Amino acid sequence: MLPRCDKCTTYHLNASPSDGDTFKYEQHVIQYTACETEKTDDDLQASHNQKTVVTFDLQQILQYPKVKGAKQSFYKSRMVLYNLCFFVKNTKQGYCYCWTQVEGLKGGNEISMCFVRFVTDQLSDHQHIVVFWSDKCPGQNKNWHMMAALSQITKCWPEGSIIELKFFETGHSHMEADSMH
Repeated sequence: MLPRCDKCTTYHLNASPSDGDTFKYEQHVIQYTACETEKTDDDLQASHNQKTVVTFDLQQILQYPKVKGAKQSFYKSRMVLYNLCFFVKNTKQGYCYCWTQVEGLKGGNEISMCFVRFVTDQLSDHQHIVVFWSDKCPGQNKNWHMMAALSQITKCWPEGSIIELKFFETGHSHMEADSMH
């Protein structure tokens, strides 16, 4: 079975990879293995309540209403629903924040607003250390909107609290938040 990651797939489909391609692939493997190891360590610490571990991800968009006949609905506009899921590893609880295309898009501003709301609503009894895991999507998670949200959150939390935002290697970001919709 071929991996779903573009970098891995490209390397495996190449009949005679160059030394440069092999080096890049090996670096990629080292990076995603390190991420997986770090996530496993965080999960272990979460199971001992040493830190709170949260994964979050924007799920595939949902279009509604669902119409049975594809021909009848092909040219009709349908509403788009966005669903941002958070999963708290310690409590094994998931939270979904949904909005429509009328209320916003799926950019960094909307994600960071949901992020702040989740932290203020659900993590009021947080541990001293809170770790967030997400994919590296620059338009949603890895941008200045998220950094501003983290800055806002840290102003409200007790002094000495630690918030870490960690990212999976691109193409290897399957996490608990992906399992819930």
